[in-house]
Amino acid sequence: MRWGLVVLLTLGSCTRSDAPAPTLVSNTVAARAPSTGRPPVLVLLHGLGANEQDLLALAPDLDPRFELVALRAPNQVGPDRYGWFETRFTPQGPVHDSAGAEASRQKVVASLKALRARTDRLSLLGFSQGAILSLSIALTEPRLVDDVIAISGRTLDEVSARSTVHGKGPRVLVMHGTKDTVLPWSNALATRAALEAHGLTFELQAFDAGHEISAPMRAQLLAWTTAALGP
Repeated sequence: MRWGLVVLLTLGSCTRSDAPAPTLVSNTVAARAPSTGRPPVLVLLHGLGANEQDLLALAPDLDPRFELVALRAPNQVGPDRYGWFETRFTPQGPVHDSAGAEASRQKVVASLKALRARTDRLSLLGFSQGAILSLSIALTEPRLVDDVIAISGRTLDEVSARSTVHGKGPRVLVMHGTKDTVLPWSNALATRAALEAHGLTFELQAFDAGHEISAPMRAQLLAWTTAALGP
């Protein structure tokens, strides 16, 4: 599994366009248990240097009533490895390509809108760069998804600044390792401040972990996704 893998590569820049976003490569896993009505859908956004297969390994740690849809980031950074936007890691912290992040946000939003039409409940789970995009969508498309799980990510200042969300939005679970050296714990605190400023309902959980999805995090995923769907 490549959850803790960080690829220090430069990704191709994306420019903003008004043209319809192309469909992202995806992998779908059917729900493993029945549900009332149309199956809920949980969309998975992987981190930098992984691919759409990566987070599907979490399936045993997610409520089995969810249909899983894993999206592949559009920028290839190596053999079978992809990223959502260019990131440079500096001594002062990561520096991201804002235009590339926005282009990927639009692509994910287009995919989510297509999925929204065939489900009664749409949720989003992201790790690292995928968590950054997940939080960006929570702050810009508050009615598009019902739940957001952001693991080891952060909010982008430019997204928070332009967000018009004020209390109406998805339930958000933020999970972060206090020993994370890629996106340190301070990013979780900044995320908390941004979500509070926009009045979103959220829960911040700290874990004795690095930049990874640890066993205790996985246990919490099962509890949280089950509670989200109810009995």
